[in-house]
Amino acid sequence: MPKDKGVEWNHVTIVDDVAGKRTAYVTMRCLYCDKTYSGGVNRIRSHLVGGDTSISKCDKAPEEVVSAMKTVANEKTQRDHDKKKRVELDKLTKGAGSVATQDQKAVTQTSIAASFNAGSKSLADSAVAKMFYATGIPFSIVENKYFKEAFSSVAKSGPSYKLPSRAALAGNLLNDAVSEADRKLSEFKAQMSVTGGTMVTDGWTNVQNRPIINYLAVTPDGAMFIDGTDTSGETKDGQFIADDIKRNIESLGEQNIVQVVTDSAGNCSAARKILSECYPGIIFSPCTAHCLDLLLEDVGKLACTARIISDGHRIVKFITNHQAPLAHFRKKSAIELLKPGATRFASYFIMLQRLLEVKDALQETVIDREYKQWVTSVKNKAIRDESKAVIEKALDESFWQSVTQLTSICEPIISLLRLVDGSAPCVGKVYWSMFQIDIGIESSSLDQPKKQQLRTYINDRWKMLHTPLHSAGFVLDPEYRLFLQHENEEVMSDFHSLIERVFRDDVQAQVKAIQQHASYRAGHGLFSRPVAEAAAKEMPAFRWWLAFGAHVPELQKVAVRMLSQVTSSSASERNWSTFDFIHTKKRNRLHCKRVS
Repeated sequence: MPKDKGVEWNHVTIVDDVAGKRTAYVTMRCLYCDKTYSGGVNRIRSHLVGGDTSISKCDKAPEEVVSAMKTVANEKTQRDHDKKKRVELDKLTKGAGSVATQDQKAVTQTSIAASFNAGSKSLADSAVAKMFYATGIPFSIVENKYFKEAFSSVAKSGPSYKLPSRAALAGNLLNDAVSEADRKLSEFKAQMSVTGGTMVTDGWTNVQNRPIINYLAVTPDGAMFIDGTDTSGETKDGQFIADDIKRNIESLGEQNIVQVVTDSAGNCSAARKILSECYPGIIFSPCTAHCLDLLLEDVGKLACTARIISDGHRIVKFITNHQAPLAHFRKKSAIELLKPGATRFASYFIMLQRLLEVKDALQETVIDREYKQWVTSVKNKAIRDESKAVIEKALDESFWQSVTQLTSICEPIISLLRLVDGSAPCVGKVYWSMFQIDIGIESSSLDQPKKQQLRTYINDRWKMLHTPLHSAGFVLDPEYRLFLQHENEEVMSDFHSLIERVFRDDVQAQVKAIQQHASYRAGHGLFSRPVAEAAAKEMPAFRWWLAFGAHVPELQKVAVRMLSQVTSSSASERNWSTFDFIHTKKRNRLHCKRVS
């Protein structure tokens, strides 16, 4: 495939792309009508849009795909036209006013215009710098691509350019930006018709103390903001949330959505039950990251665990809250202590992991003569007593052994939490990772009652977060192709239910997909290639299927749609940072719809 991969390639499967071939022409198969043909991006567009007598038009491509391809074609035509005009203008202006011969060029004097330009640049730089200093704009903005594009466009417009008014920025120009975003959303929907997408939602309170619910569509190519709802004065029960989610499902298209991820609160659970009856083809899931954080909170409630966390937090809090101890610690360690966050219980365990990393530096700090002199010089008896308790705990080896044991038990949970909290699709990894967490508890050195309690917590949270998507992902993830999933009734039942969801009214396609699963497990066809086995752990699972699943098209469709999904609402939570950036205390008159 060519290096400059465009959106056109999302609608075909590469059949023949010989390594080292210096051409943009490859053999490919249409994902909609299965037609095989050779060419590049122009050929793909011609097949999807029509109008080219050298290739037949695809009669099965979704309307949004055809519309997106027409938009891409129009933009290319416009770019070619603009480029042609620039080339012609360059020819007319290049060398104008120059009468020097080739021999004279080496001794030409700097022109008056060039001298003026040098002075103008200095003045422009000074003006830009003063703008930054006077408005408090961060200097890093000069590296922002939109900032660079803006100044480049201003330079091309010439000295007659005038800045737009406040009314224009808040009116026509903003509407134009919204229209452009809507166009990109149409392209995003076209991509969703191939991989499917996950709609994620989360709640937040803005600077005006208004409760907002946002909605994003997430695909392997990223997240796209869909809508934000101001729920002020509303009773946010299960039915209200279900109705609001339903409105956004209809705007994206039911056929484009594989999964909807919500919070794990009670009203969201009620909404998921209501929606499951309305949309049997969509999976409604709680946020896996939130469920795992709740699991860590369960672990932290154990008496022995709570004591370790409390002691560790006591050390961190004392050192970081007092300037002299912190200064002494920083002399010994290049790594900072981490304070736990207010909203994520996992941060307490991360705090303990960091404590282990700086154990030597911390012990060196509390036995340092200067540190002891500071302790004795403190007049406040409460601080002196707290300092002595911190010294005693920092030098207590039994405390460090307990921290080591606790962090080793929780490390697999934290690793999985970090995985699902990212932006990459990882639905195929969750099932096996949760099984490994349970095995790790069983093989630990804890006594039997503690093991049993921890395993109960794990099973309860697994029941809370588990959906058929996790089982199907485990079956189809190429990293686990040779595992014995077919011997697990729960896993295979969920896998078959997902095939039925994808091919709801096509029993023959369901049968083919199940038959092709046997070919996949046996490693037939493209699956038998050494490169396929090597790529199983290196490539994202859905891309692996796009690369090696062409000979099992029904199963490939199921695998790509399942393995392209995220399992948490982290994209929605990260979107609040964007909201907070736009809707500040200085812009607090903006209403929710205006911010959206």
